[in-house]
Amino acid sequence: MFHLDEPELASFPHAHCTKCQRDVVVYRELDDEREFAYHCVDCDTLTAEPGVTEWTAQEAEHKGYQLETTVPEGGGCGEGRCSH
Repeated sequence: MFHLDEPELASFPHAHCTKCQRDVVVYRELDDEREFAYHCVDCDTLTAEPGVTEWTAQEAEHKGYQLETTVPEGGGCGEGRCSH
């Protein structure tokens, strides 16, 4: 779940995940060669580099991602304690 202060300004890179068999939001990290590698946020599978377009918050919600605009009771990771 993502927590957003201004969801209308958010955008999400996406790519096709071969394991999930659909377009998914991706995150990036540095691989062993210090190059960006992109992974599915749902299953962590390595994906192709995302395209030049990004989903808006409304498009991500339409694809099934839940976006929250409020911090859960007890705070969140940005406040020094995780909401899990």
